[in-house]
Amino acid sequence: MPNQTKVELDSISKQFITLRINQNLNQNELGKLTGLRQETISNIERGKNYTMENFLLLFNFYVSKTNSKELVLRTLFSAKFKNDFLLCELKKLNKLNNKELDLIIKLLE
Repeated sequence: MPNQTKVELDSISKQFITLRINQNLNQNELGKLTGLRQETISNIERGKNYTMENFLLLFNFYVSKTNSKELVLRTLFSAKFKNDFLLCELKKLNKLNNKELDLIIKLLE
């Protein structure tokens, strides 16, 4: 896995900790509610060796608890991550200079 992709997945995975803490749950309690083992939850939160099925199971659990897919998405894909990703893609596509990138950052804030 390329390093940039690994960093992005780690950043997303760590946001599951925020979602769990916001629900006042520890990993064992979350495991009982989702059917996942505590070790599996720990792996997901650390971005280590987990399946998309388990990732989606947690995602759907938090959507049901918060009644807001948008809130869960915003938490997992924080504004900084989205902006960094978007700027990286724009730079690749359009060969933007730093001044143009600064303008886009201001528009995204």
